[in-house]
Amino acid sequence: MADQDLVDAQPLKVKLPDEEDRMFLEVARATVGKVWVTGNRRYFPRKTRGEVTVLSPAEAWEVLSK
Repeated sequence: MADQDLVDAQPLKVKLPDEEDRMFLEVARATVGKVWVTGNRRYFPRKTRGEVTVLSPAEAWEVLSK
């Protein structure tokens, strides 16, 4: 785990369909790439994402394969 970075995730003041997923969006917003990969995109409505791009696993694979 030596190649991992810590992020300073700030609390969000948005309502999510599943509040237990809040921490994932907070961390994604604090990263340089601002990308979150999930199979549950519906839990991250566009209006709550800010600058974060939410990708399905298939979309992420397509991006990484280029």
